[in-house]
Amino acid sequence: MSNQLPPQSSDAEESILGALLIDGEVMLEIADSLKPGDFYKPANAKVYSAIQRLYEQSQPIDILTVSEELSVAARLKRLAVAPPSQISATERQRRSTQSSTQRLLSESPCFAA
Repeated sequence: MSNQLPPQSSDAEESILGALLIDGEVMLEIADSLKPGDFYKPANAKVYSAIQRLYEQSQPIDILTVSEELSVAARLKRLAVAPPSQISATERQRRSTQSSTQRLLSESPCFAA
């Protein structure tokens, strides 16, 4: 077994991502040919996937929108792998609705302390 790294170009990957963060219009030139799987580094693939999702939704591509997209994706991933609970979906819904009602009441000027 070889200790040799597979072919990669971290500099090229980071340059592509940097160019996209500076000018999202670069995506028009590369969207059809570059895929997340083309990145060697998983972190770079995740950033490119976020950029790709924004592009597909016709959203602006910049450091703020990409950061928010990555944050949303991370939150969804955490929710998807959350351990199952013994509490039923109906009970979770009841608790969520109750919390929502309490928030609304606490924000109401009539009920504010």
